[in-house]
Amino acid sequence: MLDKLIACFTHPAKSRLLLEIYTKKQATAKQLRPVLGDISQSTLYRYLNQMCQDGILKVIAKNPVRGTVEKVYALKIDLQAEGETLLKKDPAKGLLYLFTQYMAGLLQEFREYAEREDADPTQDALSFTVCPVWATREEIVTVLQKIGEILTEMQKNQPAPGRQMHSIGVIATPPKKLEEGKPQ
Repeated sequence: MLDKLIACFTHPAKSRLLLEIYTKKQATAKQLRPVLGDISQSTLYRYLNQMCQDGILKVIAKNPVRGTVEKVYALKIDLQAEGETLLKKDPAKGLLYLFTQYMAGLLQEFREYAEREDADPTQDALSFTVCPVWATREEIVTVLQKIGEILTEMQKNQPAPGRQMHSIGVIATPPKKLEEGKPQ
């Protein structure tokens, strides 16, 4: 199941479908159409059916509409509960599952931003970066603590003129396994 969910998040169209249903809690193909206007209607239905077969989505209602049946789709699983259970059972896979959910939240924020008429990444101080570093575990912990202290201070800020709500996500990836015989 986890592999299919991750594959869904990495698929350009399926990830948009998943995020839209996650945001709306439930949706019909007709409601999803504007989000995926770049794919054909038959492809949309094929993706929805595949996601149902993969156990990611479920049909929660079937509404008769002019001689046909309109299906209402929702997530089949509770992402948070599933992640917590998996974290206890298999910490590595559970962590991957929760990270996937974390990334879905960030993707949703970026998607909503990209759809805004007034989106201006430079003016809005939007940023993301990757900074590969050589560090010991202790050095990484120290850096994360310092970042945490800065963010904790910022969280004390109250709404005020000129202030807008931002989300700052911090990720430290696990160390890479180096092959024996390769230079470090």
